Amino acid sequence: MRELAKGLDFPEGPCWLDGKLYFTDYGKHQVWVWKEGKKPEAIWTRKGTGPSGIIPLGDGLLVTCSDENSLVVLDLKGREVGKPVMRDEKGG
Repeated sequence: MRELAKGLDFPEGPCWLDGKLYFTDYGKHQVWVWKEGKKPEAIWTRKGTGPSGIIPLGDGLLVTCSDENSLVVLDLKGREVGKPVMRDEKGG
């Protein structure tokens, strides 16, 4: 086992894609990317979201955000694509 980054609050939701490891830091409300030989870098931050998982989606990533009850689509540089899909008060 090898430590990739220091100072993360609650890393989870890893996803390997094109030789890079994408993962969330739930506590810091961030999505990170790491590639062999480079330092991990936060590519997306939005307070209040609580990102907890990532899966590949087309040419980007689908991120589940537990605190916000939303799904966010990102390109591989961390830019939001479209609007987040939000759950309403009835769960729909």
